[in-house]
Amino acid sequence: MEKKEYTLGISLGHDSGVALLCDEQILFAANEERFSRVKGHSGFPAQSLEYVISNFDIPIASVAIDGRFVAPHGDEDAYRFEGPAPALIKWANASHLDSILLGSRLGVSVLRSFYILAHLPARTIQNKKIRESVIANAKLGSFRRIDHHFAHAASVVLPRERAGRGTVVTLDGVGEGVCSRVLDFDGGKFHEKSWQPAIGSPALMYGYLTRVLGYKINRHEGKLTGLAAFGSGDEVYRTLRKYFSYDSGKNLFKAKKIGYGYRAIEKLQSELSGIAPAEIASGVQRIFEENVLSYISTLQSEFKGNKLYLSGGAFANVKLNQRILELEGISEISIAPNMGDGGLALGAASMVHKSHVTLDSLYLGSKPEEIAPLELFNLGLTVSPAHDDLPLSVAKILADKKIVAVARDRMEYGPRALGNRSILYSTSDREVNTWLNKKLRRTEFMPFAPICREVDAHKYFELSMPPGAYSSMTITCNVTEHCKNVAPAVVHVDGTARPQILTRNQNPFIYDLISRYAEITGEGILVNTSFNMHEEPIVRTGLQAVRAYLDSSIDYLVLNDQIISREAR
Repeated sequence: MEKKEYTLGISLGHDSGVALLCDEQILFAANEERFSRVKGHSGFPAQSLEYVISNFDIPIASVAIDGRFVAPHGDEDAYRFEGPAPALIKWANASHLDSILLGSRLGVSVLRSFYILAHLPARTIQNKKIRESVIANAKLGSFRRIDHHFAHAASVVLPRERAGRGTVVTLDGVGEGVCSRVLDFDGGKFHEKSWQPAIGSPALMYGYLTRVLGYKINRHEGKLTGLAAFGSGDEVYRTLRKYFSYDSGKNLFKAKKIGYGYRAIEKLQSELSGIAPAEIASGVQRIFEENVLSYISTLQSEFKGNKLYLSGGAFANVKLNQRILELEGISEISIAPNMGDGGLALGAASMVHKSHVTLDSLYLGSKPEEIAPLELFNLGLTVSPAHDDLPLSVAKILADKKIVAVARDRMEYGPRALGNRSILYSTSDREVNTWLNKKLRRTEFMPFAPICREVDAHKYFELSMPPGAYSSMTITCNVTEHCKNVAPAVVHVDGTARPQILTRNQNPFIYDLISRYAEITGEGILVNTSFNMHEEPIVRTGLQAVRAYLDSSIDYLVLNDQIISREAR
């Protein structure tokens, strides 16, 4: 029998996780938050790693770890200089020399070298911990540490087009002192063109303003994206322009007289005190888009007709992605579906793995366990009889304007719910965002996302790329007048939506459900929002799904092939 090649990818920072590759397959990929139930879990992914080792027979595996530094222990530790941050950075921040040390390529290069040396003991401890976690079930081969931004780049390219050519732009707040790399790739090999020091990062600025508004960095930036459409942001834009810019001549993001981390946050809190949240969100979204679009436009001469690939937390901003696609000369972009640090385990593994794996599905996580009807009965729930046509039965419930939660088959990889851990509802109620979020105890300003079949896509959306490019909710697009009329629940105040457009091969159950719903109602579009309660990760197991259902006002739960309700028995 031919020996199989296994590679285990592990990320250890915020939104940590694991990925397992075997020959040309991605066997598993998930983030630790779904196991630990801590949103955006930071640190060692103990439970997801244990799941992989317990459920897959791995005779020997290479190990790829994201990052050559040891990540901070919490989402905001990097901004407070807690965890393993060297005293050198604390001193630079306190003495206001951070702009020199962190704002120049030379300064960052020196800092990176210092960090790598300072973290050698901690890396040894981490490697030992990984070996101890898996030693009973598998043997581990070589350990390789992958640069943070190379892992980002690999996550969008190598599982898709290892043999192709293109240009990757990564952009986030900070990863090993860097906020962006520009890489050409050809036949699975990367060639770096340029990189950016982190201090002037547009994503770092966005994080600062997220904190100014009282939200959590690395977790709530999406709230600002939705809120931005409700303000003009002129005053905030002018204030931020004093500090943050992009110099196209030097190809450099700049942060002037603002500092880094909490020094910058405190300054912005003082200057923006008393300004309405919508104005702050609008102002930061405006300059964020301006600086990133200037950057991409400057880089266009380097693309040379190559397809553009985007990865890194900045590209979680779906409005930005639409603006990039609208730039003259850009006809198509590909965005990593798990674009933030949650995708680093897969990216790191892809850098090490010799075989060409194929990302032909984002349903890469675990399945929910079956729960016996008697156990559900004891919880006060009713299980309806077996269904010959489950999609039709669920479609009839949705057509009756009921809320349906779904937990079935393998969990989605990435931040979006794509039908297997989703809450579905009719799109005809323009007030649904208010009352359903209240039922789920969630605070959101972006409308719910729509889900529809590829055959109906142009009926509802004005697409600038093939429908398949909109399969994982990574970009907004303008909607048609028909969509505004029949599906107001999924249309933002600026006339856009963030669709999931799917084929039957991607998700047969959801596709058939929408088909049956269209036969009943005449419209093949539904609200799709993630199945989770306020500040909790998306549900993973059957028991978590039942608990979330009981803790909400959702009408029905589809758990595997069961339809569960609170109907009188």
